[in-house]
Amino acid sequence: RITSLLLLGYVSARHLLPPGAQSGISAFVGTLALPALLFSSIAILQWDAVDWTIVAAVMLAKALTLACCVGVGVLITPRPANAGAEILNGAVLALLAVSSDDLGLGLPVMSALYGRGS
Repeated sequence: RITSLLLLGYVSARHLLPPGAQSGISAFVGTLALPALLFSSIAILQWDAVDWTIVAAVMLAKALTLACCVGVGVLITPRPANAGAEILNGAVLALLAVSSDDLGLGLPVMSALYGRGS
């Protein structure tokens, strides 16, 4: 089903929707649809059925990934850069690594950071 949805989205974006429709759909999905889906999912969640060891393992893995990415950002940023640039680079790497596809944030974060034309 997921592959079918991806294919439907691709075909719609390339052949069915007018060029200006993508910005409207992105705004709708990012500001209304995803938050509503998240809210409704949390509202009906049965907390006693959650396996907290899995949640803890995912959080630990994300924390380790975040620390590694900040370290890499510090190592790869040239020293004459602006003060704090290495932490900023590490934070961007960490955000993309830890939340790469969580709740569909990848593209909006990149658009907000680097603009639409980049």
